[in-house]
Amino acid sequence: MRRLLVSAALVIGLLACVPAVAAASDPPDPGTTTTGTVTSNGTVYPYILYTPTSYTPGTPAPLVVILHGSQTIVGFRFGNAAYLTDHSEIPETSMELLRGLDVLFLDALRYKPHPTHSTVEQSLKIVEEVKPKRAFFTHICHDLPHAEAEAALPAGVRLAYDGMKLEFEI
Repeated sequence: MRRLLVSAALVIGLLACVPAVAAASDPPDPGTTTTGTVTSNGTVYPYILYTPTSYTPGTPAPLVVILHGSQTIVGFRFGNAAYLTDHSEIPETSMELLRGLDVLFLDALRYKPHPTHSTVEQSLKIVEEVKPKRAFFTHICHDLPHAEAEAALPAGVRLAYDGMKLEFEI
């Protein structure tokens, strides 16, 4: 059941990224479906990844497999930016897809550990490893006082906020 739900989410997510170039009477992009697993703390999680035929190998993948507690979910990479929220962990194979970014959005719920969300400390470690030019923490809860948390972040890392606007190339 979980595998079916994940694959439906992947297909919906990817179809939103695929340009609408086919006429209404054309069949949908058949693409390819790949199954795989990621391992986190000794537990193996399955996933199903749909890749449209319009995807060009060698370009950044539009989806990044991440974990939300015991669920396998996806984040999105678009050009030199990526958006990953609701994650508790990013498998090493997915970390490779996050290198060389201009902008990275990450979940950073709070300081205290949570079973399905990244903490500020965990997200700072991810930023340190993949080294984006700029990082923005989102999905912040009320336990994280905005002004104090913002002041404690290193250069190049900020808290996202409602109405925030950024410019970057995709």
